[in-house]
Amino acid sequence: MVQTINSVSVEKNYKNVQKMFQLAAALQLTSYLWPVPLPIQNGTHYDYIIVGGGTAGCVVASRLLEMSNVSVLLIEAGGNPPLESIYTKYFAHMKHTPVDWNLTASRERWTSNHPFSRPDIVQGRMLGGSSSLNHLIYGQGNPADYDGWASITDDPSWSFKAVHHYFIKSEKIADRKILTSIDDKNMHGTTGKMKLRKFYFENSEKYLRAFKEMGNKIVRSINAKHPLGFSPALFTCGKRVRQSTAYSFLRPEKYNPNLNVLTNTMVKKVIFDEFHNAIGVEVISKDKRVLHVEAHKEVIVTAGVFKTPQLLMLSGIGPRKHLKDKNIKLVADLPVGKNLQDHPICVSVFKTGLKKLPDDIPSPYKIDFPQLHGYVSLNDFETIPTYEIRGMILDDPATFLELCIMSLNFKYTLCDDLVKSAANHEIFLVLNHLSYPKSRGEVRLGIKNINEPPIVKLGFYRNEKDLELHAKSLMNFNRILNTSYFWNNKAQILEPPIGCGKINFSSLKYWQCYCNEMATTLHNNVGTCAMGTVVDSNLLVKGVHRLRIADASIMPTIVSSPTQASVIMIAQKASDMIKEDFVRHSK
Repeated sequence: MVQTINSVSVEKNYKNVQKMFQLAAALQLTSYLWPVPLPIQNGTHYDYIIVGGGTAGCVVASRLLEMSNVSVLLIEAGGNPPLESIYTKYFAHMKHTPVDWNLTASRERWTSNHPFSRPDIVQGRMLGGSSSLNHLIYGQGNPADYDGWASITDDPSWSFKAVHHYFIKSEKIADRKILTSIDDKNMHGTTGKMKLRKFYFENSEKYLRAFKEMGNKIVRSINAKHPLGFSPALFTCGKRVRQSTAYSFLRPEKYNPNLNVLTNTMVKKVIFDEFHNAIGVEVISKDKRVLHVEAHKEVIVTAGVFKTPQLLMLSGIGPRKHLKDKNIKLVADLPVGKNLQDHPICVSVFKTGLKKLPDDIPSPYKIDFPQLHGYVSLNDFETIPTYEIRGMILDDPATFLELCIMSLNFKYTLCDDLVKSAANHEIFLVLNHLSYPKSRGEVRLGIKNINEPPIVKLGFYRNEKDLELHAKSLMNFNRILNTSYFWNNKAQILEPPIGCGKINFSSLKYWQCYCNEMATTLHNNVGTCAMGTVVDSNLLVKGVHRLRIADASIMPTIVSSPTQASVIMIAQKASDMIKEDFVRHSK
């Protein structure tokens, strides 16, 4: 009897795989990789306390340990990355587990096709943070992104020319095509700690030819030399394992005597003295003790775009009225939690040619389906993208359903309808990211407790210009149906059951309706403690002293690419700032 593949059966298999990994977690198979926490007492002191052992925190800890005469405490609310974090194939299998913060966004117009109309927000709660559970896509962004920051902050040290060496410092590119191109090789690093590679599939070539027919360039690498065009995606992985910042930066410091890594420890608030100096943090330890830990030099917050503003507000730094409503004593009146940005993603599903056998045998050490990545401008005279494309070529309906219900977080009925419509055909799953949305969301406190999730309003399409531009972006990409491969295979865009059917399919109004029904997030959230309003260009929090932020929350505007590379760059630059201040104050 042939088993029907649908969302329910895929979810069952997904949970069985999760159970297998939970059993492996009980055996602590990866614990040998990570530093062993040292016990602390009330009043234990360090030179630097880093709050959040995520994407940025692991980098900052590693860099500060280059100073041989300082002590560093890295505090992480979660634990060590589990086995499934190491294997690149299982990037989707950590959602709704203890290593995910399991946040949800508030209901909005565009959320109706998500379970309970509340999209999941996946954020890593473990060493490495979201770099330990994201989709591994890597990109430096567009030079204009950082030049914009330099303009906003009136600080040229944030320009692309000034920060590009931080990308190079972190990277260890392992792609022959990039390494044999002088232009592309010079845009990437070859000696850094984080390995990067591409996966090439024969099945990708016909899609790359289609992109070229549409007038797009096919490039070896998307970078400042080639900011527009398409290429096989670049991933944060080596030959065998995911290159999270925990694995790449923190793991080599396992035996460093100047480092203590406290896992499963929650920071309740930052402690200030009467002069508004950050002098330490209050924590809830793994064994539920409430302790004060002192910082002699600085407290550096790298808790991420949602938990950093939550911690600041609970510590008295935030909008005056909001803190007053929560009965929190004000330390500094700043727009913490405002300016939340993300790339709205509108999902299209194309039915293309008949299914074929995969190019290779599936392996836990690789991404086992082709992924293409590209940037397109609707203005022929610009090098700044209007939209980003991530295209996945799928022969297996189970893989599509897993992505649809877990990663993209759509309702089962919608995903089942799409896979049924694509019966026996190859699926081209296209994620169309709006590169520079004008809409803004916000993060607010729910109740006055760090253990409770903050209220998150993503705010997609609040500015109607975003909806119009995103619809135009979809219409522009849909020209792919007129290319040779798509035309010869009678390819179609599958129409999900979303209530837009009475509108003319070729009209802007239809695609605006479509975006409002098929939007989702892949969690490129930034901006909630932005430079210029909450922190200065040295990332020091305004109105207080000895408190610095070094994560995605400080971005004043979103970058065009997935944010991981930019966050690592921020952590690298922040580390140099901290080290320079240390030398200056030591004289």
